[in-house]
Amino acid sequence: RHGLVYTIDASTSLMSDNGLLTIYFGCDPDDVKRCIRLIDRVIMPLVETPVSQRKLDAAKRQFIGQLTVGSINSEQVAISMGRSVLYRSVARTLKETVEAINAITSDSLLASAANLTEMSRLTLK
Repeated sequence: RHGLVYTIDASTSLMSDNGLLTIYFGCDPDDVKRCIRLIDRVIMPLVETPVSQRKLDAAKRQFIGQLTVGSINSEQVAISMGRSVLYRSVARTLKETVEAINAITSDSLLASAANLTEMSRLTLK
């Protein structure tokens, strides 16, 4: 929207005892600080403002729908379960995963977001 970056991406890598949230962007060196401020303006409301129940319910439905459709592919399920065992030492069934998703609350999301964005844990490179 601001025309400052030629690429931007966000991803996560979650392990059994740690994880990584990455926000990557490519821009001109002169625009780095401005881009970081703009990213902060997007991220900080997620940490400071609870998501509405309507939005949370919609996100849960979307995610559960994607998981359900993905569960049709047995090869993909096996890969996902293997990855889960490697990363978290446990493989949940679809039912267990759906129950865990449905247990997410606006407050638990806020707490997780605050934990993920704690300044002492962030690295800027």
